[in-house]
Amino acid sequence: MNELARLGAALDEAEAKGLPWKIKAEGDVRKHLAKDTEARRAAVSAPAIAAIRLLLLTGARLSEVLELKWNHVDAEAGTVAFPARKGGGRRAHPVGAGALAVLAGLPRRGPWVLPRDADPKRHVSKEVVENAWQRIRAHAGLEDVRLHDLRHTVGTFAGQAGSNAFLISHLLRHSNLTMTNRYVSPDADPIRVLSDAVGARIEAGLKGEKAPAEVIELAAAKRKRPPKREPDHV
Repeated sequence: MNELARLGAALDEAEAKGLPWKIKAEGDVRKHLAKDTEARRAAVSAPAIAAIRLLLLTGARLSEVLELKWNHVDAEAGTVAFPARKGGGRRAHPVGAGALAVLAGLPRRGPWVLPRDADPKRHVSKEVVENAWQRIRAHAGLEDVRLHDLRHTVGTFAGQAGSNAFLISHLLRHSNLTMTNRYVSPDADPIRVLSDAVGARIEAGLKGEKAPAEVIELAAAKRKRPPKREPDHV
C-alpha cells in the first residue's frame, strides 16, 4: 500500500474509532493496561482531522486553514476566501469538490470553520492539529512527513495532472511569480478545474484506488523539500 493510501486509512480509522494506544517498550509502566491495543483506543480531535483533510485538498497553509471562518466560505460559488498573496488581503479562491464536501460535512458551532471542542468562540489550536498529526502519521508509518509536506504534495500532484507552473502558482497562491499576473489571467475556471483534478487524484490515493495517472507517494514531497522550511507566510 503506498503512503497516501496508508494516510487515508489512518485518517478514516482515527475519525471512525480513534487510534490504538502505542506501547513504547516492553518495560513501559502502561504495558499491563493495554494487553489488547485494539481494545484500547484514544479519540483524535475531529477538527484536527478535518484540518488535515483540508490541507491535502486545498494546498493551503496550516494557519490559513485554522483561521477560516464560515463567512469566508461560499459553497454556492465553490470558493474559499484565502489570503490572496503574501501580505495581501483575502480573495475568493476556487477549491475542488473534495474540499467543499469536507466543509459541507462540518457542524457549525460558531464563526470558525474549525472551532475548539471546549470553546467554539476560538479556532482549534496549531498544537492540537500538530499532536493529532504526530499520532496519525505514526499510525500510517509516515514518521518523516511533516504537515507542510502536504502542501508540496498538492503542488506535485498538480504538476502530474499536466498543469503549468503559472496555474500551479495561482493554485498555491505563491508570491514569487508576480510577473505571471501580466501574462496569465487568474480566472476561476481553470483553477477550479485544476483543484478538482488534483483533489480527485489525492482522494483516489487516500482510498488506495488507482488515480487517472500514477499515484505518487508523499516521499516525493520530502525529496523535493527546500533546504529551509518555507515560512508560514510565503
